[in-house]
Amino acid sequence: MGVDAAGGLVHGVETSAANVSDISQTYALVREDDRFCYADSGYTGIAKRP
Repeated sequence: MGVDAAGGLVHGVETSAANVSDISQTYALVREDDRFCYADSGYTGIAKRP
């Protein structure tokens, strides 16, 4: 789920099958106009992924 940090409004939701990893869906939720992104340590290094 993508949420606006300032207002708390949801701007995107991505669903998938249980066998699809969360990290593979990250780019569907991060928008071009996002200035920063909060995530847990499981997403460390996402910029290095294809």
